[in-house]
Amino acid sequence: MSERSSPARFPQLGTAQGWRARQNRRRATKPVDPEDYFHAALDILTDFGPESLTAARLCERLNVTKGSFYHHFQGMDDFVESLADYRETIFNGLVSAVAAQPDPVARVTFAVSLIAALPHEAEAAIRAWSHSNKVLQASQRRVDRSTMSIAASTTSVFIDDPERSMCVARQTIALIIGLQQLEHPVDRAQLVHNLASFIELTWGLTATTTETTAGPVVEFTRTEAPNQN
Repeated sequence: MSERSSPARFPQLGTAQGWRARQNRRRATKPVDPEDYFHAALDILTDFGPESLTAARLCERLNVTKGSFYHHFQGMDDFVESLADYRETIFNGLVSAVAAQPDPVARVTFAVSLIAALPHEAEAAIRAWSHSNKVLQASQRRVDRSTMSIAASTTSVFIDDPERSMCVARQTIALIIGLQQLEHPVDRAQLVHNLASFIELTWGLTATTTETTAGPVVEFTRTEAPNQN
């Protein structure tokens, strides 16, 4: 399998954490930094899986010597821990950005746009890897708690039944994880359509989808609540 022509990335927000500023710096001719290694790791995980993620492979992808790698990390164990921390920071920032949306319907629209932009193939590889790596396992549990929390708090706005609301929140997260695991590469357009359809069926919202060259864009509006009997 050849290397990817389009690198895997987490959604970049121009708000908290200074991610946009760091992205602009990377566009200039600068020495690689730890974030470049993390993005290279996402690409390798996407294409080849965790068994191929080595210091040599990372350096080859970034066209640097191993001295560069060991300048930033003590070894692969340190790198994996740093990658897990980086991913958690990104997810915490994304969850905070979603939670900051004052209108709950706009929050759902915004959340789906971020979900569409996730590096789903790398996410599937990391989740599978977490079953055998204790550092990633603990990190994955924290990420899952964070995403479940925002899903549950948002569904509770639309579904006035705490037990059913939590069930729908879990189903929503499970749908995303399941589609990540189901195919490689993930059909992002199909993922967005499936997620929008599920939200329409269970959240009491109507999805309006616009097809663009970058993929489907979904906007939600309120409708009558689904039958809760």
